[in-house]
Amino acid sequence: MALSLAQSPWPCDRADAAATGRSSASGPKFGRVRRRIKLPHEETYGPPVVTESGDAIVTTRSGMAFRIDLANGRLRDSVRLPGRKVVGPPICLSDGGIVLYTEPGAVIRLDDRLASIFTTENDGWQLALAGPGPDCGLVAAGLGDIYLIDLESGIERWHRDYRGNDGRHVAIHKNGNIAVGSFSEYSVSWGSEYYDFFLTTFAPDGSERYVFSSEHGGDSGSCDVMCLPDGSTLFSYLDRIGAFNPSGGEAWSTSIGHDLEKPFESWWVSAPALLPSGAILLTTAGGHVAILPPSGPFAWIAKPLGEEQLLDPVIDANGTCFVASESGGLAALDRTGVISFSLHIGSRITGIAVGPARSLLVTTGDKEIVIVE
Repeated sequence: MALSLAQSPWPCDRADAAATGRSSASGPKFGRVRRRIKLPHEETYGPPVVTESGDAIVTTRSGMAFRIDLANGRLRDSVRLPGRKVVGPPICLSDGGIVLYTEPGAVIRLDDRLASIFTTENDGWQLALAGPGPDCGLVAAGLGDIYLIDLESGIERWHRDYRGNDGRHVAIHKNGNIAVGSFSEYSVSWGSEYYDFFLTTFAPDGSERYVFSSEHGGDSGSCDVMCLPDGSTLFSYLDRIGAFNPSGGEAWSTSIGHDLEKPFESWWVSAPALLPSGAILLTTAGGHVAILPPSGPFAWIAKPLGEEQLLDPVIDANGTCFVASESGGLAALDRTGVISFSLHIGSRITGIAVGPARSLLVTTGDKEIVIVE
């Protein structure tokens, strides 16, 4: 049987290969801490992911991966990857195994006991990974190229030049088309400094479909991407969000900061998340949460945790939005912007994800997973 994503509340970064940020499961109702699970070694890196059996996988920058029994609050397995740094959340597979990507550049597949199945090395693989994608392959984006890697063997199927840009975000459409957002590239033109952003889409065979680029003066960042159900590709960078239709034409775009006449830097947006209604939810560097309906304009804007910069938002199957600040604040909002609950975790938050049994999993700087119900 072909491998696929685990059927779990949060099997990979941004919840699915399309990077919608929306779980298939319901999140917590009460906003209270059910359990704190302490981890050995150093603090966790990024949000947790959830296996098909309901365990959590968390990683550390120093190359540790842990499998945690959430029901009983205990550590099942762990592995250290000597000389490597894990650079993003793992991908949980339908067979119980996981895939990691690391620095120095490598894609590593582990089984359900965290034992190695393969390690495929390439110095370019150190920025973004998504999948399973075309023909159950993994899409790795890196320094100037993207690659399709066979999920069974780890063998490279193809790689394509990415116009010399650093691919930082990858999302995969249901038909296998691939969207890659880049980190901005510095350039100087006529004595002025500019940063160029690129969004490139590829067909399942790696052929280039269309490219979008935009030039901004004096500001650096990266372009997030999301694959929408109608085949369009959503993008966000700095204070701008928009979408391209399947043929590559620009469907719409808006500049949040300019539209609302606020200080530009406070409106730099997060990775977007997709509500069940098709509306887009964003958080900003200034602590705002905003809903953008498919027909526009913004439906509402709230600041549930004050002025603090917010992490990427998480949405559950009911359309409830969960947001967190690095300093430890956590809040739930319904689709109209009303706060359902808020609390302070008591330590720095490194990531959030929807978990099993109507829970939210919160990783912290205190080497723990906090389960909120």
